[in-house]
Amino acid sequence: MDIKANVNLFNKPDGNLRGIASISINDDFIVKNIKVVEGEKGLFVAMPSQKIGNEYKDVCFAKSSELREQINNAVLEAYGQLVTQAKEQKNNAGEAKKGQKKGRTGAERSRAEVEQAEADEDLQEGQDEQTEAGPVMSM
Repeated sequence: MDIKANVNLFNKPDGNLRGIASISINDDFIVKNIKVVEGEKGLFVAMPSQKIGNEYKDVCFAKSSELREQINNAVLEAYGQLVTQAKEQKNNAGEAKKGQKKGRTGAERSRAEVEQAEADEDLQEGQDEQTEAGPVMSM
């Protein structure tokens, strides 16, 4: 059975919900609003549920333990990949900020230096024009 999972991260500091997922089974059946939850024993997958009275009942669920395990594995694997990508992007952004603080390197530095030189020339030309066009005062 082919199960594909798609997860969106959902991190609120005051809750234990880590993501919302949808799965596609054999590209024929889709289940949405599957939750990735951080519990006392680690991450787990919670199927969509509905509150009936004072308790929640799953709206859909796997009939066999094998299918339930395949769904859990697909969702948690997709979640893990997304978390890894998010961490890498955060690290890359941090490194880019450090690079900006320390100064640019290579072609970026050259481009920045050229842009700064052009800006300096424009400023100098503007100052020269003001000097030439300014009134002459004599005493």
